[in-house]
Amino acid sequence: IEEYKGISLYLSKQTKLQNSRQSATISVFSNTGSLKQDSYKLESNDDALYLIGRGEETRENDIVIDDTQDSTFWENNKYVRSAHAHITYQTDEGYLLWADPNGTPVYGSRTRIIRKGIEVPIDLRTAGVPQQLIDGDKIELGKHVKLLFKINH
Repeated sequence: IEEYKGISLYLSKQTKLQNSRQSATISVFSNTGSLKQDSYKLESNDDALYLIGRGEETRENDIVIDDTQDSTFWENNKYVRSAHAHITYQTDEGYLLWADPNGTPVYGSRTRIIRKGIEVPIDLRTAGVPQQLIDGDKIELGKHVKLLFKINH
């Protein structure tokens, strides 16, 4: 485990990915919330760190959930923490989703992956234990917001 931008990062080399240098895109899935931008592009650099959270005042999030209270999706967005989760990239493992402490059940929140073909969502119950993201995964933040993770082909 290494420390980077105040976040503990798990660095293991367990999974070899073929063709691992590729970009990805994060966007809102099916009107479940709103982002400050239509989508966010992720680059496959070994030092990549993409912070996810509501707003930009508490920390400088790279993937920003809209925190405007008059937003159409405020009732969904308000359950996402300002420091909710982050995504890293590692050559040997690809994109990894991490729950930040505020995005875990201990703090009354949730971070999970909904994956096609798997009936039960993958819950990230503790900070410091990542889950690998694959093309088409939906990242659920809080109670309602779902983000779509897509590999750019």
